[in-house]
Amino acid sequence: MAGSQDFIRAAAERKAFFDGKLQELRQEQNSFDSDVATFNQRLARNRQELGSYLLGEATDKEVRSLQKRLNYPSLMAIKQRFEAELADCERQLAELERDEEAPHTDLWLSRVRDELEEVKEVYERLSAQVAIWRGIGWFVQLEARGYFRPGYKTGLFGWFSDWRAISLLMTELESQLPETRFADPTPVREAWQRLDEESQPIFELWNTLMQRQTSLLELQGRYNDLKAAPQRLFAQMYEALSEAISNHLQGLDDETRLQVAAGDKALIAFLQKDAGLTKQIQYLKEIKVTRLQPLIKRLEQDGYKLDSKITKARRKPKFYSDQEIAGLRNLNADKWARRKSGVSQVRTRIGGFNKYDKGSFTHDYLWWDVMTGGARADDIYEVRVFRQNNPHFDHRHYDAPWGSGHYGSSHHGHSREADLASALAMDAAADALAGDLSAGEDAWAGDPS
Repeated sequence: MAGSQDFIRAAAERKAFFDGKLQELRQEQNSFDSDVATFNQRLARNRQELGSYLLGEATDKEVRSLQKRLNYPSLMAIKQRFEAELADCERQLAELERDEEAPHTDLWLSRVRDELEEVKEVYERLSAQVAIWRGIGWFVQLEARGYFRPGYKTGLFGWFSDWRAISLLMTELESQLPETRFADPTPVREAWQRLDEESQPIFELWNTLMQRQTSLLELQGRYNDLKAAPQRLFAQMYEALSEAISNHLQGLDDETRLQVAAGDKALIAFLQKDAGLTKQIQYLKEIKVTRLQPLIKRLEQDGYKLDSKITKARRKPKFYSDQEIAGLRNLNADKWARRKSGVSQVRTRIGGFNKYDKGSFTHDYLWWDVMTGGARADDIYEVRVFRQNNPHFDHRHYDAPWGSGHYGSSHHGHSREADLASALAMDAAADALAGDLSAGEDAWAGDPS
């Protein structure tokens, strides 16, 4: 038999082990997220490059020709929208070019800044003095009652209140302005009136110059933006057209995409890379959910249970069997290491894959096999269903449907139409699943013990 202290020590050791494994798995989860972000960037870049390849110089002739090739009549409308915006920018720029200031804002700004520099010393000195007065509550109270304005009068009770406030104000001012002394309230009022009369014109001049500077900077920014508009709008037009083209191609059925890509090796390469990158993102997201997150959840739950048991043992000591203590110390470290290593290895294999020319952009191809060498994946929906429907599929002997003499013929011993219908339905379901998976327990993710 063992006492509570033995139990607490064994449980604490197990908890420390779990905490260490939990930290490792969370770092692995961060690696998954980082890889997905990298592949999303690569996918976006590939789609932009695909659009640039198909668009060429994006002349009206080229865009209309591409519309016809893709059977996608919206491309010219996108181009014309940006051309209309460019024409409006050119009109605004022409108006500013006729303005005497817009083309020469640097000169005007230099003059304003020179004037600000001339008045800066006086402005800062007066601002500091005014701040001292306005930072004293008694002054604020007196000013609010109009004490410092010419012709100010008050009754007996007001006079008493003013007398007390001005007395305290004099004390505060003499404390903060050591060289200043006031014999009675009258010099205090005169001192403020002189400061106010001297500072107001300087403050007004400073504010006017600052507003002028702000106005010139805004004008300069607008002028520069309009001058840069052609390059900016052209880049945005390319991006919008590329996105539209990519979305259109992704929405096409396999037969139509094969027709569009027929004989165009570069386009085929772009589509292969797009498909491969898309699958890398999908697989990494799904593996994180089905294999990694259940392990993290299990460790978190077991760690919480151990904390509760340790707290209970401290509060209510009792004896424990040797089997209980041995069970706590049986960490199954090798099994946990294999679990973590297995998840890390499959992430590395998928993340390190870049032979996109080995794959296909059609739905009759399983990217998982070429990326992982056919690793087991019963917990990956797309892989499981594809293998059930295509038991004889072998990526090493895949005959690309865009190859010579193959396009439009039967494939793998049955009709392409049946293949595509089944594969499209499967892939749509797989994409929906991958986009909405939630972490949960899985038979695969049970306790290694």
